[in-house]
Amino acid sequence: YIRLLVEDVSNNLKTVSSQLGQIESNKTINHYNLRALAPFGSRYVDVVFVNPEDSDTGSYKSSFHLVSTAEQRWEFTVKSHDINATMILGWRGLYILTSYTDTQGRQRYQEYRSLSNPLLDSMVLFDVSANKEVEVWEHDEIKEYVFHMEGNKEKIFQWRVKDTSTIRTSVAKSLMPRTITLSQNMQKLEIASLRKDAKARPTREKNQRLKSIDMDEPPHFEVL
Repeated sequence: YIRLLVEDVSNNLKTVSSQLGQIESNKTINHYNLRALAPFGSRYVDVVFVNPEDSDTGSYKSSFHLVSTAEQRWEFTVKSHDINATMILGWRGLYILTSYTDTQGRQRYQEYRSLSNPLLDSMVLFDVSANKEVEVWEHDEIKEYVFHMEGNKEKIFQWRVKDTSTIRTSVAKSLMPRTITLSQNMQKLEIASLRKDAKARPTREKNQRLKSIDMDEPPHFEVL
């Protein structure tokens, strides 16, 4: 699995609670997909999977598919209170899980982070509104994507894993020289600048977040 990371650099907000992946299991996929809750307060950034395949209707914080070498797609929605916000979309992973049974007969999982799995080269991000495919792994580094809400409270993306039935691990590829293009350098500088600006105004953003929470009203848990 991987974890999706979205930073709202306009409001100094971040979410890293959504995950997608594949799993080998005799249970239904709905058993593993975690339902989403409505955001607390009037200021938020969130990532949800709306009506994922093989699951009951609703919004989820995690979306798993059964393991397959065919092309896979996970559609997810980035939600924000700020229709003019600038966002950075990234990810954490790839995490590989191995199941085992503990001393009490319960199924548990051990995990490790892999930076050499050939699946990494088959992953891309697709911006639905811009009709644009974006690399998420390049030169053995995680790539991040800057986008703007553009007057919307929701933006839809797809995480795609291309057909992996013919994957071959190539030693020659790892020996190829790395060439960083000017556009890649400019993107890194842009992201660093956005984060620097966000850190420069923490007091104002913290005060705005506190004002958005009504301390006299108990938290309301609404399953989406």
